[in-house]
Amino acid sequence: MIECEVCYKVFSHHNHVANKNNLREHLEAHYRRGEGTYDGVVIECKICEQTFYDLHGNYNHVENMRKQHMKKHDARDIPCPIARDKFFKSPADAVKHVESGTCEMCKGKENARMAIFDFLKSKRVAQNMMNPQLEYEGGSGRRRGGVPDYPYKCNQCQKVFKNASSLMQHQSDSNICDDVSSRLGRLALG
Repeated sequence: MIECEVCYKVFSHHNHVANKNNLREHLEAHYRRGEGTYDGVVIECKICEQTFYDLHGNYNHVENMRKQHMKKHDARDIPCPIARDKFFKSPADAVKHVESGTCEMCKGKENARMAIFDFLKSKRVAQNMMNPQLEYEGGSGRRRGGVPDYPYKCNQCQKVFKNASSLMQHQSDSNICDDVSSRLGRLALG
């Protein structure tokens, strides 16, 4: 049995985990209405006024939620690198659109991977995204006329990637691997 500290409602389900989950959802409703915020932390989005809160007073958790939320307000100004008909919030999202096979100019996942691989290989600014190991495995590094299994490599941690969008996402999300090449995605797509 658990009691709400704001309105004293009792949660008495036989399953303790269910009680905790129900209480959490119940308290979130209180916080959305601005009730009982004296113990917790509440931050409001200055653009859309959505509130973020943590009933235990964990400011870092609330700030991380707000930062994640703010991405939805980012401008969509990165064009599809192949068709240039749709716009995205990040270079990784634009490349992911093509790699998924949904781009109108290169239907199918293998055609899409080939289009991105050829596009990035042709851009001088994107050369450092390519796995240098490919140069030692027969020039272009292609297997049976296709794209190599892991053609992209992070220069900081040496991790290899199957998709360029995964490398770009890795570099933009990582505190360790944030180098010049992580910002080259925007330049390569321009």
